[in-house]
Amino acid sequence: KWHAFQNGSTRYLIADRMLMCRVSWQDLDEAGYVFGKKMLIDGRHFHCRLLTGGDTPCDDPYQGATLPNEWDALVGSSGASNAPKPEATDHAKTLGPGHLNSAHNRLWNWFGAVSWTAETVTSRANGRVCRGYHSPTYFYINTVNHRHEDIGWRPILEKAL
Repeated sequence: KWHAFQNGSTRYLIADRMLMCRVSWQDLDEAGYVFGKKMLIDGRHFHCRLLTGGDTPCDDPYQGATLPNEWDALVGSSGASNAPKPEATDHAKTLGPGHLNSAHNRLWNWFGAVSWTAETVTSRANGRVCRGYHSPTYFYINTVNHRHEDIGWRPILEKAL
């Protein structure tokens, strides 16, 4: 499923989950999906890319990134008016069944899965930002070539109206 948002004359469709796991940021970059690749889907043109995720975590990684980014605005803290809002329990620091069964996780599928974002990490040359897993706002840094079953590709499709 795709979550739809609109900002001015641009429409965004964000996958509700990772569409592919065991893929590295480097793999996605080499294929052109980190910063965007033009695609034709059902006769419509889209720009397919990763969400931005911020490049520096807050002091507490459960609080997200220090600078504004798409992950925190749309998935994590849900700044968009039509975005589903997480509950306080979604940010609890011990993962449990409540996270898995929360309404917010059922919509975004962040529990136990981190999604690559477009951001590089300024303090670490081979570091790339991942979001999710422990909470909707959790900020995690991984290496550019890391592949694992709990990390993957969650695309955003961008379409000019």
